[in-house]
Amino acid sequence: MAEIFLDESILKSCEGRVVVITGGANGIGAATVARLYHSGAHVFFSDLDEKSGVALEKDLQAASKPGHGTCQFTRVDVTDYNAQLALFQSAYEKHGCVDMAVYCAGINEMAAGGSIVSAENNLKTVKDYPKQLMDLININLNGCIYFARIAMAYFQEGSDGSHPPSKCLTMISSAAAFQEAPGMPGYAASKVAILGMMRSIRSIAPTTNNARVNVICPWATETNMTKSHNHIFKDNDIPLQGPDDVAKFIQQVTADPKINGKVVYVGAYRAFDIEEGLERTLPEWLGQVNVDLWTKQTEAFSNGAKNDWLKTNGNH
Repeated sequence: MAEIFLDESILKSCEGRVVVITGGANGIGAATVARLYHSGAHVFFSDLDEKSGVALEKDLQAASKPGHGTCQFTRVDVTDYNAQLALFQSAYEKHGCVDMAVYCAGINEMAAGGSIVSAENNLKTVKDYPKQLMDLININLNGCIYFARIAMAYFQEGSDGSHPPSKCLTMISSAAAFQEAPGMPGYAASKVAILGMMRSIRSIAPTTNNARVNVICPWATETNMTKSHNHIFKDNDIPLQGPDDVAKFIQQVTADPKINGKVVYVGAYRAFDIEEGLERTLPEWLGQVNVDLWTKQTEAFSNGAKNDWLKTNGNH
């Protein structure tokens, strides 16, 4: 795997950039908001947790210093498409562009309840619609799809024509997207789907929307999502990273114009691009015959078939 290192010049390039962030009131999202704000960015962040969001906004503004940016909190339910649209529009109306977008909103089965495999799932309870489980999917995945679609439209409208693109969509997935996550099928499914979405648009977005797209997959991080299990890590001497340990790599990946189409695993204070490892070892786990077929397919789409495919509507 290729390690990704922090570059102070890249981090400083966030000054003056316009950033939209969801799930920004707590944990990794809040740390990302703070980092970008302190780097001089104009940060428009949202969360369903209004109390924490307003408190963070006030804290950042109260400690404002020369070189810091601006921040504005809005309460947003990410399952509401129009509410997300309004968040982007507020940034666009104030600054005339949106440069970066980071989707941090997410919950897991411990927060949602109603998992697929649990002692509570029996012939009686299975007759009830699994609202909590589907709420998880709506927040983690459907909300992310809304966010990605809206972000790409605003990137295109305010395109600066840079090559490689300076604008970037960064979506937060999880190590559970490629690592076994017992007891969290809904959470894992939603996080795997984010990888699939990124992989399906990474080669297209730079041309159609002058934007890059990447995914961050944090390992266990000390947030509200993990607090009931933090003792397991500490009792077994396993390092548990903090929100800022992830946020600094979110900032690096989002700001670095050379990084596109990457799945970046962040764990134990370091970051690695797992896509490089998958591509390098492709013949070992897929077989050379299939690699050759994939290569021919990639070349065919690169030679114009991609546009024909995008214009085709159909079902399996």
